[in-house]
Amino acid sequence: MVLYDLTSTYFEGLAEGNGKAKRGYSRDHRGDCKQVVVGMVLDEAGFPKASEVWEGNTHDSKTLDAMLDALEARSGKREGVTVVMDRGIASAENVARLIERGYHYIVGAASQSRHSWIEQIRNAEFLTLDPTHPEIGLWRTERDGEVFLVVRSATRIEKDQAIRERFMTGLQGELSKLSSRVAAGKVDRDKAQVCIGRLRQRYQRASRFVTTEFVEENGSLALQVRIDEQKLSDAHLLDGVYILKTDRRDLETQQLWQLYMMLQHVERSFRYLKTSLGIRPTFHQIERRTDGHIFISILAYHLLHTVEQLCRTHGDHRSWPTLNEELETHRALTIEMDDSQGRRHHLRLATTPTQTQKQIYRMLDLTDKPLPTRRYVVDLESSDENERAVLSS
Repeated sequence: MVLYDLTSTYFEGLAEGNGKAKRGYSRDHRGDCKQVVVGMVLDEAGFPKASEVWEGNTHDSKTLDAMLDALEARSGKREGVTVVMDRGIASAENVARLIERGYHYIVGAASQSRHSWIEQIRNAEFLTLDPTHPEIGLWRTERDGEVFLVVRSATRIEKDQAIRERFMTGLQGELSKLSSRVAAGKVDRDKAQVCIGRLRQRYQRASRFVTTEFVEENGSLALQVRIDEQKLSDAHLLDGVYILKTDRRDLETQQLWQLYMMLQHVERSFRYLKTSLGIRPTFHQIERRTDGHIFISILAYHLLHTVEQLCRTHGDHRSWPTLNEELETHRALTIEMDDSQGRRHHLRLATTPTQTQKQIYRMLDLTDKPLPTRRYVVDLESSDENERAVLSS
């Protein structure tokens, strides 16, 4: 089982020395900055197996072949491997490429495809996943040799409804103002149509539910705004719904959903890379330095994930940020003091670990004994370079 997903990281500065730095779809909502696209393959334990850096304007669906080539070059080609991908990468062309190259797949279907399932969803009987996930309902069916899993999430229903209501309220409010201006003769038909186009662009998530029409009323122009109740009803039906598809007909329904949810491993790894490991934003302005920094950060993620995995084997399920916060107070310190003979004393010592910190070290098979205290004496008449050499030893 391998998990594949993409993210992006943006640059501070123009990055003119980096040929990969381009403007494109920014997952960091920084479309004003150049960026690169980072792809990563994880195994089912959550460890990175391959990674690549592409130009910032690379479309998600165009990266699959290159990533599979990198994976096979580094890990070898194994029969029966199942690739799990999100819907941004899972185009029909990419699914066909996976089959052609001998891979199985579990992918998220494009959100637009839900509309072709409306009647089936309307009559479907959704079954609760399990007692620990009462908010998840599942309905399974098969078409043309593929298994489709229609998932309805109660938490996603609330989110989808809130987003749509916000956009609907904004669009209706703006159209109401425009209608009043048209009725008052302050805006002619041509200018009003331009305004409507801009509003539809700004409120894309609501525009398909609203129709507009210009009519003559008592010799004056009027703008009528109507809500398409049928489309709105269909949208309510699809709230919280997403669709998975796979050629693994041998998988149970619960297994299929759980394997797809393993993509959260990739999302978490990207989150760590952008926060704890600092690849966002990128300050390097040269391509090889950017690629090198991202590669070293991915190596560092191996360590963070190993720490989490070792802790889990002892029943401790805390995430790396929580563990790091707990360990933050255990530090090595250097105290400097000058004496009357013109010498500077450097005392290197470590704080005593707390009981909780000692427990974490034991889970990681590390010693919890503090570092030995060291003392260095430097003649102040010596060069600054000598003092720096002592401090770095």
